[in-house]
Amino acid sequence: METNWTKVLQLLCLGIPLIFFTSRLSAQNEGERPYIFELNQTEGLFEGSLDNVPGDFYLYRSDYGDFGKHWDYVSGWFQYRGKSEQIPISGLISGPEAILFTGNSIHDSIEYWRPEYDNYRSYHDEANLWERLDSLKANYYDWKFRWGPAKDQRYWSKGEEQKRFVFFFEPSKLQRQEEYLVWGSRSIPLGELDLGAHSFEVIAFGDSTILMRYWYISNTFNPMGRCGAGTEAGLVVLHFDRMGLYKANRHFPIESCWVGYYHELELIGDSIQFNFPGEEGSGIEYINLKSFFQEPTAIYEQVFGEY
Repeated sequence: METNWTKVLQLLCLGIPLIFFTSRLSAQNEGERPYIFELNQTEGLFEGSLDNVPGDFYLYRSDYGDFGKHWDYVSGWFQYRGKSEQIPISGLISGPEAILFTGNSIHDSIEYWRPEYDNYRSYHDEANLWERLDSLKANYYDWKFRWGPAKDQRYWSKGEEQKRFVFFFEPSKLQRQEEYLVWGSRSIPLGELDLGAHSFEVIAFGDSTILMRYWYISNTFNPMGRCGAGTEAGLVVLHFDRMGLYKANRHFPIESCWVGYYHELELIGDSIQFNFPGEEGSGIEYINLKSFFQEPTAIYEQVFGEY
């Protein structure tokens, strides 16, 4: 199965190491267009044991696009050490917890136990899906694996019998999402810059500056709660010195449901003007577009490409 790790290896083979942002950027030119590389790890191999017999679990996190859900589907297999048979498993993960079943029909069972997602009450009823799924009778599966923070949540059951289950589970292996700015022969982990946003896209760049925009849903975990239908959008300018070392950034928020503002933008000559109605101070800020290779009007059109 090809994953985003393949892309990482390709970047490394091309001489693009993933390094910290304090490293130097090579001399840039107009032909070296920077871009955002997304690292999304969704699979991992975990050690464990069933009744003191060691084995390995392979899990793959599936994203079915269910908006606002607080858990993820997982599937994979379990294999005893020294044996060739791989036993299919599937189930759910949510934070540090996992509930897994053997057999191929558990996804149908999950959908059966899940309420219809069509009103406010059914959304909150879904919070009890974990408990309902844990109460499934043994005729739905052969084995059940339960792993949670408490000791009484760590067991392996076969039928009505519970046995010792050890599972070295690291959720970060299945839910790792990072963004890198790749420019020339270097890459910069954007998470290290503390930009206060994510889901970036490069829309303009020059010899020592990069203009990025971001856009994402404010609250994907609770679409019927506060800011469930809101968005976070804005622009970030990254500055580098003549040697290619990262110096600083400037954040220009456009819209934020959490903070509660919407800024007006206008193209004035070679600058984008931000108007901040009702806020203290001058209420106006600018991005000087002379620092970028593209024409100001072209950059301005990219800013509003999806808004």
